Amino acid sequence: MITWYTQPEKSFASFYSYNEDTREMVRIRMELNRMGDSGDPGDTLAGYRSDHYVGFCPDVLSEFELADFMVDDGVVVHEYHGRLQTEPHVGWYVYDFESTNRKTPTGMVHWGNAVVTKENARLPRGIRERDLRKLARVCFDKQSFILLTPPDATEDELAKSIKAAAGGGIEMKDGGMSIGEKPDAKRPHRRRRRRRTEMIATGGEAEVKAPADPIPGDGIPPPRARKRRRRRCIIV
Repeated sequence: MITWYTQPEKSFASFYSYNEDTREMVRIRMELNRMGDSGDPGDTLAGYRSDHYVGFCPDVLSEFELADFMVDDGVVVHEYHGRLQTEPHVGWYVYDFESTNRKTPTGMVHWGNAVVTKENARLPRGIRERDLRKLARVCFDKQSFILLTPPDATEDELAKSIKAAAGGGIEMKDGGMSIGEKPDAKRPHRRRRRRRTEMIATGGEAEVKAPADPIPGDGIPPPRARKRRRRRCIIV
């Protein structure tokens, strides 16, 4: 099991926990006042993913390059950047995606901003890493996701929801789990997540060393990289 943080520019960090053996990942997104869209209203949440592959790269990839990922013997590979690292490094960017065929992405490629150390990760008042680990364990065990708060919640409301969810104080709703909702709040439609019955294996954790210089945050997408000429290829 490996864990790491990324840090949005103007809010609280994201915490990731990834099981390399079962390819399951939980991301705890604590960013308040996040701008939403039709597919993501911007809630704070703890999201469970299965059949997931993760790689770390020092380079920022432009949007058109995100189509050039594949999986080779369990390792994330990019057409131009080669094999990505399997452990987090401070200042490196995380790229992750679902691959049910274990060859190519079968869903969208998500990219996070640069990895930061635990010391540089900003957490809500009263929240410690042990709370986030407990919450991630709940998601792994239930193989589902937890909606914590709306994006306009307060810091105290977010902290209260994290502690409640980490302690198992959750309610099944719409195929997922939801706590900390405001009374009479209208919630957007939530996609159902596939559930799996695999056991969770635990092991050592990767160590993230402190950076020499401050690392930019995670609140906005990374800057666009210089475009490269793409080579056309057909995977059969």
